[in-house]
Amino acid sequence: MPAVFNRYTSVDGLWFNLLSSSAGIECPSLQSPENGVVTNPEDTIVGAVASYICNEGYELSGPRTRSCEVTGEWTSTDPVCNGSYVLMTFKSLVC
Repeated sequence: MPAVFNRYTSVDGLWFNLLSSSAGIECPSLQSPENGVVTNPEDTIVGAVASYICNEGYELSGPRTRSCEVTGEWTSTDPVCNGSYVLMTFKSLVC
């Protein structure tokens, strides 16, 4: 059976041809940020996309999505979930 090639592109726009099933290139597993989650952390093959979401009361700092590149590395860096502070003032009620 002839080899089957797929074409992928990287963030910098360079094109790479890879064997579709025997290339064996995977990215490392991703960890959820503290106070947040990463969707699809088990999918680490080339072309996989992971999304990050923060828990309520926290704000994402960094990329919302990362892609597994043909280099075996994820695009960008791990985002973090920072606490968002809301200043509330209370007034005394006099009845």
